[in-house]
Amino acid sequence: MNWQEKKQQFKTEKKGNNGVFLVAALLLVVIAFGVTFFLQREGNTELELYNVGAVSYEGKTIQMTELENSVEDGKILIPLEKVQENSIIYTEYIKDGIIVPLTAFITPSGNVVAAISMCEPCRGTRFHLKGQELVCNACGTRWTLDGLKGTWGGCLKYPPEALNYEVDQAGMKIILDELEVASWVPRKL
Repeated sequence: MNWQEKKQQFKTEKKGNNGVFLVAALLLVVIAFGVTFFLQREGNTELELYNVGAVSYEGKTIQMTELENSVEDGKILIPLEKVQENSIIYTEYIKDGIIVPLTAFITPSGNVVAAISMCEPCRGTRFHLKGQELVCNACGTRWTLDGLKGTWGGCLKYPPEALNYEVDQAGMKIILDELEVASWVPRKL
């Protein structure tokens, strides 16, 4: 084998290795992108909550107040003032045979929580506040108001499912996406 043949063989082998390195580098980039996307998605599971100022429910038991909502342009509107006045409300989204129970309440830290008003294992839809906890009227399961962490009962892993919402610029209405609410289904137990 002469010097020119060896040079050509070396160039050919080197090109083959470049292809392998290129594929490996692309694969690493795709994996890194996927992991980053997954971690960002997992990190964004916390809802952005509107805060109206801290409140105290120590020594109090507060039952839900039932109120009407309105639906306009694909949005469900709940009067924030009524939630603040009553601490916890119950309302229903009703349309085309679909009924979804909804609640909104103020946590001790002042955050407004909007949620599906259902304790899914027992199917209870009514709750009350007792001190620092949300209590299912049907089964008695209790969750912390701040964070909805189970503290007692049989349905601990299924607090009312919190919903994304906005508050209008005037601070008058909680705005829920109608499609999100209408398409809600209970979590798998």
